[in-house]
Amino acid sequence: MAEVSLIEQLTRTACGLAIILFIFIATFSRSPRLERMAQRVLAVVSLVAAALLGYLEYIDGVFYGTTRMNTTLALICAVVAVGANLNIKGENLSHGANPHTIKKLGHVEPRPEGQIIEEE
Repeated sequence: MAEVSLIEQLTRTACGLAIILFIFIATFSRSPRLERMAQRVLAVVSLVAAALLGYLEYIDGVFYGTTRMNTTLALICAVVAVGANLNIKGENLSHGANPHTIKKLGHVEPRPEGQIIEEE
């Protein structure tokens, strides 16, 4: 029984670390070196979490009170691990107008203070 509780704790730790890295990945993207490192760490941690979740399913362990979600969460962790290595920085996926780019081009002038904009 000690092995099951140890695996459950390791699984919770790996999943929690993966979530924290996923949340703060934009902070790491300020530096290309840090971003690559964070992507690799996120991929490794997600794969470890997926493996632990799969093993937890095999030994009938419980992950946050349920035994039904282990396989599904393992698959999601594997997808996150693959997606963590996709570097789409610099690609314009939406092809929409970016307000920062428009302002840099000089197409939008800042409005003077005190000007009231009336809605039609």
